[in-house]
Amino acid sequence: DETSKKKPSEFEVTFVSQGIRYQYGFAVTQERIIDEWLLAYPKGRPQRWIERAYNEKSQAYVWGKMEKLSGQKQLWQATTRSNALFLSTAIQLNNQQLKPVFEWFSSTLRVAASIGGWSAGYSIELCENKETRDKIISFLKAADVDIDDIQLEKEKFNKENLPDDIPDEVKKQIEEQFGDKPIVNVKTAHFLTSGKKVLFDLANESDGTRKIFALAGPWIDTLENGYVLVIDELHDNLHPLMVKFLVNLFHCRETNPKNAQLIFTTHDTSILNQEMFRRDQIWFCEKDKDQSSKLYPLTDFSPRKGVENLERGYLAGRYGALPYLENIKLAMGC
Repeated sequence: DETSKKKPSEFEVTFVSQGIRYQYGFAVTQERIIDEWLLAYPKGRPQRWIERAYNEKSQAYVWGKMEKLSGQKQLWQATTRSNALFLSTAIQLNNQQLKPVFEWFSSTLRVAASIGGWSAGYSIELCENKETRDKIISFLKAADVDIDDIQLEKEKFNKENLPDDIPDEVKKQIEEQFGDKPIVNVKTAHFLTSGKKVLFDLANESDGTRKIFALAGPWIDTLENGYVLVIDELHDNLHPLMVKFLVNLFHCRETNPKNAQLIFTTHDTSILNQEMFRRDQIWFCEKDKDQSSKLYPLTDFSPRKGVENLERGYLAGRYGALPYLENIKLAMGC
């Protein structure tokens, strides 16, 4: 509604960077940053490194003392625009103390759209190196994708290979963008029972195989580097057992030695069980009748630990967050 549209949106995240826990957040409207804060816990007790609030009456920002933040605070405050974050401004002006916080957002946090639209580009890039290519192949085999080898064939871009019905102006743009870059063709190798190797174009593999191949690179990269991967609709066009396979890679110490984290949304209720998740790891999103949404954890309901069937309880409406479904005949006026 119009009232909510003008209210600030608030974001906050608690994370650990270089062994220190941080709590950073801000509230923002279309016009300006309303609030910004950062709490650091270098010795267990909170230190307020950033404190900034907009005063509507004076139309100016009120800044906290921020005593534990070293450096030219007054310069950074004066330089921070109303629609910019103090954190990013201070980093641009060479603040070193806030660098671990900024780098967590710029490097560790990886936010992805629904996996249905993922490109295979990064997985292809990893296949350039034999060691990482072998990891991609091992990942595919573990996911029950029967590919024995991957070969990359490069050729120069040739505009003559473009379809005739593409307008000349579009051809010119494509040539400017790709003219100096080699075209990479991905070949997948399969061994027949006779031992003969047969090559296929990746484009001729099934949709499921191409999707798992596209996932392989980012998944391996996240696990090996301890990233935080955020994905919308992890279940998108994936078998429920494949979703379990992908999630369990994060739960295993051997495959996740650097404590990478996976945060995802899903409509797949089959993974809603206490063997895969702790109760505090499961959150529900419920849409109210005014179309607003609220998030709340499973721990609000105190299900019996290790005993209660969470999927059955959810589908029975015990935890809410179910869609409002009408009788189709009534909805169509039958």
